[in-house]
Amino acid sequence: MLASKYETCLLFNDQRKNLESPYGEIRFKDNLTKVSPSDAELSDSLTVHFKSLRRDSTLNRIIEQEMNGVRKIIPEAIWKNLSYSQKRWQLFTVLYEEAIDYVSMDTLCIAISLLDRCYSTKPSIPSKAFKIYAIGTLFVACKLTSDYTVAKKSFCKQLAPSLSIRELEKYEKIVLSLLSYNIYVLSLPSVESYLTPLIFQHWFFKTLSEEDSEQLMCEWQYMLIEIMKDCRFTAFRPSEIICASLWIILDVMWPSRFVITSFFYLCTSMDIEDDKENELKYLKRFNDCIELIFKKSPSFSRG
Repeated sequence: MLASKYETCLLFNDQRKNLESPYGEIRFKDNLTKVSPSDAELSDSLTVHFKSLRRDSTLNRIIEQEMNGVRKIIPEAIWKNLSYSQKRWQLFTVLYEEAIDYVSMDTLCIAISLLDRCYSTKPSIPSKAFKIYAIGTLFVACKLTSDYTVAKKSFCKQLAPSLSIRELEKYEKIVLSLLSYNIYVLSLPSVESYLTPLIFQHWFFKTLSEEDSEQLMCEWQYMLIEIMKDCRFTAFRPSEIICASLWIILDVMWPSRFVITSFFYLCTSMDIEDDKENELKYLKRFNDCIELIFKKSPSFSRG
């Protein structure tokens, strides 16, 4: 689903989609599909479906890897660095809008995650050094998503025309050294590409009209992109963000038909089922993620 500003969403092949509707001002049509089963039947059916997905071994490995990744970032160190937060937002926006033909969404999100790790590992990085780490992490991300076949000359020509190959090599070494070569990242687009098709196997999504499905996917994609720009969401795992944002979109389109806990369990390790203390802890995290999305977009307010 998360392809580019100019590419299609997951379910459709119509390139005339409008992904420009302003975030927080989503206007849903009144003639949405009328789903015949009762709210209770739909909720129970979705809960059963999501519980069955939790038995998927790959999904459980993803959640475990996500948890390891979150530990490598110190959200407070990023949030409090206003200069970094602003430059990070600008970098994501520029690359997404101007360089998406060269930098995939997966590459972009890996680069941003590595950049977050750099500033978590060394919060004292001076503002003027942002360029070094931004270019270094982007080059590493490009190599990670292309089997290490990125031509340095081509990279500089496309993304950093004023940079010499020697400088590029220097920036890469600085990043790798700071991160101790611990550069594996499970990006949100990668998780989304695996999780979304599983979610959409449920009959509810298959019975939506093409118009409703298209609107759902486009608005969801736009929301996820805006979330990824915001460093406050570094506190949450990709699957938490995916499930929380999908619940919000569905609740806007079909109010009060979807239970939050179903979506929470989908993005949570099965190990917590017999641990009520941990279950409450992670449920609070999930609700915090939802509340942060609401704060970012007040028009979604539950009130």
